[in-house]
Amino acid sequence: MRIVCSDASSQILLSVVTPISKMAGRLQRLEEWLSSVANSPMEVILIHDRQDAMTGPQIQSLLSKISNPKIQLIEDYFGSPGLARNRGIELAKGNWICFWDSDDLPNLGVALGLINSDLASKADCLITNFDSVNEISKEVIAHQLTANFEEELGLNPGLWRMYFKYSAVADLRFGPLRMAEDQIFLAEFFSKSRDVKIVSDTTYSYFFGESFHLTKNSSALNDLAPATIESLRILRNLGNQRLNLIAGMFVKQVISGIKYGSVKTKRVVITQYLKSLLTSPKTVRNSVFSSSKKAIVAKVK
Repeated sequence: MRIVCSDASSQILLSVVTPISKMAGRLQRLEEWLSSVANSPMEVILIHDRQDAMTGPQIQSLLSKISNPKIQLIEDYFGSPGLARNRGIELAKGNWICFWDSDDLPNLGVALGLINSDLASKADCLITNFDSVNEISKEVIAHQLTANFEEELGLNPGLWRMYFKYSAVADLRFGPLRMAEDQIFLAEFFSKSRDVKIVSDTTYSYFFGESFHLTKNSSALNDLAPATIESLRILRNLGNQRLNLIAGMFVKQVISGIKYGSVKTKRVVITQYLKSLLTSPKTVRNSVFSSSKKAIVAKVK
């Protein structure tokens, strides 16, 4: 394991944890927002999963150029984004924590303003709006939550749009799956009583469409099979706490597994879906059915 870091003496309001893997030649957006960290009350913990020989030296070169003691680099072998994020949770010193991807573009000023607001002082989690950007067509789509945020959020969760009070997630950890591990983390988080605040600010631009994303990785997509099993387990053990939100994430996993998974994965996710409708408590059946209808209308991808 290699750790490159320096201590920063000022108070840390926000810890940003960013897993990086096989990103050689694609660090431009990471460099853009890291250059904006400057003297802001935040720390950035870059977790490099050493899956190739080129990404590490490029990250180190980037950090040498920026030279900010509030940015630290941890290099080790993790095998999944979730396990890499766990190292970040263990190292974080901020009052708040978030999980940003290395190939996207967050708005640091807006994010820090929210964390430092009166609203944040009364919340365990802040959920913001975001833009999605098609890297091929360059089309930008704004995603804004409405009052019916639970079902909308379930079908389009986006871990990176959320900010968590550190004390609320200090004991939570991501699983080893390469797909939907963030949704299972969120299901575990929201299955407990949480003070969640929805804010209208846009803090993040999510980029999609390139072939290197995990959503294009057939091996990673097969992790959707165990993900649906775990999500249904959580659903069945819930009361009414955030039931529609977690049901929406479960339905999203099922749809993705059917569309992109192997034959074996398709069988597993379909079996879990049928169990959710035929052998689960009525509240779970109703929520899964409602989310399924909304997913069809929204044409979930």
